[in-house]
Amino acid sequence: MRNLINAPVATVIAALIALLGTVLGLFAGYRRWRKERETARFGRFEADRQDIYKALWQKVEDVNVALRRDRVDDGGFMQLVADLNEFMLRNGTHIEDSDIRLANRYVEAVKKFDSAVLAAGTESRVPYGATQEIPTEILQRELSIGTAESEATRLRTELRRNIRKVLAGDSFKD
Repeated sequence: MRNLINAPVATVIAALIALLGTVLGLFAGYRRWRKERETARFGRFEADRQDIYKALWQKVEDVNVALRRDRVDDGGFMQLVADLNEFMLRNGTHIEDSDIRLANRYVEAVKKFDSAVLAAGTESRVPYGATQEIPTEILQRELSIGTAESEATRLRTELRRNIRKVLAGDSFKD
C-alpha cells in the first residue's frame, strides 16, 4: 500500500521537476535572446559612432589644412568653425562632450598657430603653407610659433588618441 501512495507522489514530483526545468530553460533562453538583441543594437550604435568620429577627425583636420594651404581669412575661419560645431551638435549623441570641447580647443590652437606663423614672416610660411613641419631653428627663433605649435600638437595628439580609442572599440571600457 505504501508503494501505491508513493507512486502518485513520485509522478507529481517528477512532473514538477520537469516543469521547473522547462521554466528555467525558457527563462535562460529569454535572457540570452535579450542580451543578443542588446548586443546587436549596441553594435549598430558603436558602428555609427565610429563613422561619426572618423568624420570628426576629417573635419578638424580640414580646418587645419585650410588654414595652412588656403590662407583662410577670419570670415572663412568662422565659417569652418561653424560647420564643425554644427556637425558636432547634430551628432552629439555619439560624440563625448569632452571630445567636443577638445576639438574646439584644438581648432583654436591651430588658429593661434596660423596667426603666429603669418605674423613671423615668409621664412616660416613656405613650409607651413606646404603642410610641412616648420624647421626647428625657426621654431626656436620665433618663440610665439614654437609655443603655438606645441599647444596645437599636444591637443591634436590628445584628440587623435581619443578618436583611436573609439575606432578600436575601447571607448566604453573606462
